[in-house]
Amino acid sequence: MKTILFIKTWRCNKCNSAMDFEPTELNLSVHFQGLKDNECSNKFSRGCTGQMVKVIDEKMKSMLTIMGEEDIETEITEVKERKQKGEGRGNDPDVSTLAKENVYRTKRKQDILEAIAKVKLLEDI
Repeated sequence: MKTILFIKTWRCNKCNSAMDFEPTELNLSVHFQGLKDNECSNKFSRGCTGQMVKVIDEKMKSMLTIMGEEDIETEITEVKERKQKGEGRGNDPDVSTLAKENVYRTKRKQDILEAIAKVKLLEDI
């Protein structure tokens, strides 16, 4: 089952642009030049004079969806179909045997768990 998490979000009170990090001058300087605390990231590109405000309403927060284990089977099927059509990609996993499929399943399950753990650090509860 897919995992849906709502993460900490700040939105501009004028143009509604969003960011997922606290808009301190230090944090902003990593991504943008010349912004002060809470200034909208669109200040220079679009002339916005708004302020970034932390979002409380869950409907306005940024949402991340992490694939579920059922998506792994879809991935395996798509890889096999591409291979049959001769359209394989260089980064396709090797799922040519049941043992290799199982190794891939295990790896992807671990990837999902790691992604959930990382995103939970950003979650706004």
